[in-house]
Amino acid sequence: MEETSTAIVMYPSPGIGHIISMVELAKLLIHHHHHHHQFSITILLTTGFADDPSIDSYINRISTSHPSITFHRFPSLTVTHSNKQTMAATAFHFIKSNSVNVESKLRQISQTSLIKSFIIDLFCTSAMEIASEIGIPVYYFFTSGAAVLSLYSYFPKIHTQTTASFRDMVGVEIVAPGNTALSAVMMPEPVLDREDPAYWEMLYFCQHLSMAKGIVVNTYRELEVAAVKAVEDGACFPDRKTSPPPVYCIGPLIAHAQQPAASPPFRASPVTDFSANTAVSPDCAVPARSDKFLATVPFRVDISAVLDEFNKLTNEATGRENCLSWLDKQPSRSVVYLCFGSRGSFSVAQLKEIAEGLERSGHRFLWVVKRPIQEHLGKNQVHGTAGEFELSSVLPSGFIERTKERGLVVRSWAPQVEVLSRESVGGFVSHCGWNSVLEGVVAGVPMIAWPLYAEQHVNRNVMVEIMKVAVAVEQGRGDGFVSGEEVEKKVRELMQSERGTEIRETILKFKEMASDALGEFGSSTKALSNLVQTWNNN
Repeated sequence: MEETSTAIVMYPSPGIGHIISMVELAKLLIHHHHHHHQFSITILLTTGFADDPSIDSYINRISTSHPSITFHRFPSLTVTHSNKQTMAATAFHFIKSNSVNVESKLRQISQTSLIKSFIIDLFCTSAMEIASEIGIPVYYFFTSGAAVLSLYSYFPKIHTQTTASFRDMVGVEIVAPGNTALSAVMMPEPVLDREDPAYWEMLYFCQHLSMAKGIVVNTYRELEVAAVKAVEDGACFPDRKTSPPPVYCIGPLIAHAQQPAASPPFRASPVTDFSANTAVSPDCAVPARSDKFLATVPFRVDISAVLDEFNKLTNEATGRENCLSWLDKQPSRSVVYLCFGSRGSFSVAQLKEIAEGLERSGHRFLWVVKRPIQEHLGKNQVHGTAGEFELSSVLPSGFIERTKERGLVVRSWAPQVEVLSRESVGGFVSHCGWNSVLEGVVAGVPMIAWPLYAEQHVNRNVMVEIMKVAVAVEQGRGDGFVSGEEVEKKVRELMQSERGTEIRETILKFKEMASDALGEFGSSTKALSNLVQTWNNN
C-alpha cells in the first residue's frame, strides 16, 4: 500500500465544542507534518444529539480551508431524554447507539486506506473495542488537563475503595496521584451518583484509558509536571501489570469559535460538558454544502436557523469591536475581565451580588453576562442559548450608569483570546474550564477561580494550589453562592495585594514556558513529532 493511502480517523463526542477540539488537533497535525508525511483525515460526526446550526457553518468553513479533512455524518438517530436520568446518561447512551455506524465506516475506509490511528474522545470509548477488533490502533484525545486525566485514570481504583456515592461523602477528601486533595462532593458531576447510569459509563471509560495505544493531552509538560509524571509512571494505574500508555502533551491549543477559517490551530470547550441541559433534537437536518462534507441525512435548509446564525455572527462582530476598542482606552493592567464559559450562567440574585462587589471594589471591569439560569434547573448552566434579555432587568438598578466610566457590561459573548491579550487586562475571573485556564496562562493574566460544574473544581485546585496562578472565591456549600463582599475582596486581592503580584510573576513564567513548549525544539513540538513518528513506524 502506498504512503499516500494512509489515513487518520477521528471521533469526537457530540456538540460543537468537542468537534472544534478534534478539528484543531487535525489542523495541528496537518500544519506541522504535511511536508514530512501525507495522510488523509476523516472526522466522524453523530447526528441527533447536541446539534446546532453553528456546527454546519463551522464544518463547511473547515472543509474549504482544509481539503485534506473530510467530515462524515452518521445517519440521524432519535434519542429520548427522560427527566428521570441525567443528560450525561442520555448522551452516553446516544454515543453507544452509534457503534454500528462507527464499525461500518471504519471497515469502509480500511478497504482503500491503511488507518494509522483512530483518535477518540473519552466519551466515545464504546468505539475502542470495535476498532481494536479490526486491528486499528486507538488513541485518546483528552481535551482537559493532565490533572483531570490523572484523576480519571485513578477513578477505577477509587471506585473499589467505597460503596457510597461521592455526593453523599461530605467531609471526605479524594486524593489522586498528581493532584491535591479534592472534596468528594466536588468530583465531576457524571461520577457523583452511583445510582446514575452515567457513573457506570464513566467507570467503563476510565477503565479503558490504560488500554489505549497512547493519550494525547491538551497541556504542556512544564505546566503540569506532577500530573503528567503520575500518568506516565503508572501511579494512576496501580492495578495494571504492563506499562501505561505513552502520554503526548501537545498543547496549549488555544482558540475561540469565530476565528476565520484560515487561522492557525485552536481549541475550545471543556471535557465534560454533558452535564449541561443540552437540547435534544430528534430530527436534525444537515445541509450538504461541500463535497468534502459527506452528509448521509436528508438535505433540508432551516431558514430560521440560518438567519439566527447570521444575526448571531453580526452581533458578535459588533460586540467584538466594542470590547476591544473600550479595552484599548484603559490603563495598563487595570481591567478585571469576568467570563464564565460558553455555558456558565447565574441566577439574577447572584448577578446582583457580582455587580455590587465590582462596584465596591473600585476597579475597572469588563463583564460578560449571559442570560440568567432558570432557577428550577440550577447547576449554573444555560438551558439553551436562544432568547434575548435586557441587562438592566438582571442587574441592580442604576448599576450600568454608575459604573459607565470604569466598567463595560456586554451581553452573552466577548472575543476572549483577544480580550486577554490586551495590555489593559490585569485579571481574569474564570469558571476554570480548561480552555479558559490555558487562555489565561498563555496570555499571562492572573486569575480568580470560580468553578461552576463538570471538572472545574479539579482545575480550581490545580490553579490555586499547584500552579499558583489564581486566588479562589469562597463559595456557599451546596449552592456555590458567592457574596458581593467576597467578590470585592478577591478582586482587590488579585489587583492590589502582594499575593496578586506573586501570582502575576508566576503566570508570566508559565506564559514563557508555553511559548517555549510550542517552539521548534519545545516539549510539545517534540511530543507531536514523536506521535506522528509512531504512526509512521507502524
